[in-house]
Amino acid sequence: MVIPPIKFNSQIQASFEHDIHIEKEYFPKGTLLCHEHQIKLNEFYGKRNQKWRLAYKATRDGFASTDFYRCCDNKSPTLTVIQSSSGHLFGGFSLANWKSHDNWQWFTDRDAFLFTLINPHKILPTKYQINAKGQHAIGCKASMGPTFGLWDICVYSNSNENARSHIMFPNDYIDSTGKGRLTFTGSHYFKSVEIEVYSLKQK
Repeated sequence: MVIPPIKFNSQIQASFEHDIHIEKEYFPKGTLLCHEHQIKLNEFYGKRNQKWRLAYKATRDGFASTDFYRCCDNKSPTLTVIQSSSGHLFGGFSLANWKSHDNWQWFTDRDAFLFTLINPHKILPTKYQINAKGQHAIGCKASMGPTFGLWDICVYSNSNENARSHIMFPNDYIDSTGKGRLTFTGSHYFKSVEIEVYSLKQK
C-alpha cells in the first residue's frame, strides 16, 4: 500500500492565509495597520481582542474637515491613525465625542492617549498618557481635522494638500521618550497621506 505524501507546504500556506485573515479582523477595511500594530493598539486600549469599525478613511471619504466630522460625529470612543507624507504612523484615542463646532470646544477625558507606531527615532510603539486632569483631551472646530490636546497633534482641513498640520507635543500629553515636538514625524509641521478613524465594533 502506497501512502501519498502529505503536502505540508500547501497546508501551511492555507493555515497561514487563514491566520492572516483572522489577524486583520481587529481593524478591518483599513490599510495602515499591520498585524503587530493592531495588537499593540489593542494593548494600549486595554482589550486584547477588541474589534473596531472603520468610521472614516480620508482617501475614501475626503480630507476636508467637513468629511471628518460627517463620518466621526458622536462615534466615541474613537482611535485615530495618521500617516504623514514622511511615512510615519501616529495618532490618538479618546472616549470623548468628536462634534463639529463653529469655535474651539475642548473636552476632558482622563483615558485619552497619543501613540507612535512608526517614527524617525526608532522608538518602539509607545503610548503617551494625558495629564492627570485629562483636560483638553480633544479639540473640536468645524474648520479643523482631528486635534488632540492644545495642539499636541493638530490636523488641518485638507491636510494632504498643505503642510499646516502641526505638533506642539507635549502640552496636555506626557512625553515619556524625550523627543518633544519631533516625536511623531521629526518635524513641527507635516502633511498627511492617509487618516483612518476607528470606532468600537458593536456586537
